Amino acid sequence: MVFSSHEFIAELLDAAAKCGSECLQDVKSELFCVAIGGVYGGTPGQPAPRHLSDKSEAGRLAHLYGNRPAVKDFYDTLVKHAEGSIKRELQEWDEEGDDE
Repeated sequence: MVFSSHEFIAELLDAAAKCGSECLQDVKSELFCVAIGGVYGGTPGQPAPRHLSDKSEAGRLAHLYGNRPAVKDFYDTLVKHAEGSIKRELQEWDEEGDDE
């Protein structure tokens, strides 16, 4: 939803920002949970395809909404989360390979 309905998400984040930092943080937290929830699967030794697509799409939207700080920050956070997940998956695979 945070990718397919990004116009709505942008309006929601802008409205939350107008209500104050606590409201904005609460809304961002809820949306973050929606964005990262679900099942992640993939090929052993490779990052989950969903992490790759989330990183790409969140990066695109962060750029698209570059002039709207609350929106850009939200999508930048999703990019960072995807990057961290990709790095962690690759490290875990490398560590498993070292055990053999």
